[in-house]
Amino acid sequence: MGQVLTALGLPADPAVFAMLPVQTVQGLVAYHILGTNRVPVQRLFTVNFQSATYETMIGPAPYPGVQIDMSNPLAPTIKGAVNPSASHLVGANLHAVNGVLHKIDQVLLPQPF
Repeated sequence: MGQVLTALGLPADPAVFAMLPVQTVQGLVAYHILGTNRVPVQRLFTVNFQSATYETMIGPAPYPGVQIDMSNPLAPTIKGAVNPSASHLVGANLHAVNGVLHKIDQVLLPQPF
C-alpha cells in the first residue's frame, strides 16, 4: 500500500490511502489487468507475451496501454504510460481461479496524478 501512495507522490501513511477517491483506486486496479474492449484476458502466460503495447481494463485507445518488453525472455519488463522506469516481473504464471497472475515490482501509472 505504501508503494501505491509513493507512486502517486503521497506520503506512505495508510490513513492517506483511505482518502483516495474510489474512482482513482478502481482505475489503478483496472490498469493492472490486461483486457480487450474491457473484457479481461483469461489465460495469458509469459510464453505467449510479445514485445508490444497491451490494452488494459481501462479500455482501448485512446486510453493508455502497458508496454511489455520481451527482448530478454528471462527478464521481461512492463512499463506504464507515465512510469519513469519499467517494472520487472518478480513472479510469473501464478495460477488463479479466473486467470493467470504475474507479479511486478512497482505500481503501473496510466497518467500523471
